[in-house]
Amino acid sequence: PLRKREKSEPSNPNYQGEPMSYYRTPEHRALRAKLIQRWKPWENSTGPKSEEGKQRSAMRGYKGGTRDLLRELARLLREQAEALKRIG
Repeated sequence: PLRKREKSEPSNPNYQGEPMSYYRTPEHRALRAKLIQRWKPWENSTGPKSEEGKQRSAMRGYKGGTRDLLRELARLLREQAEALKRIG
């Protein structure tokens, strides 16, 4: 049987002592604006400054270069198929 999900209390994801509701009411938006002005996240780090740090950061999305390997494999398979046609 399915159980009815109870409504939870508003969480406190900002850890600043201000209770926050999940619902985006005008009061909530005003509270968020006030808290953001107090936190000033734009004054924190905006990324790597050194060339080494930028290179390291640029590699975070790298998934491993399998495309070149697949192209080489496809080329070898084509050559093998052509060789089998010549033999057979």
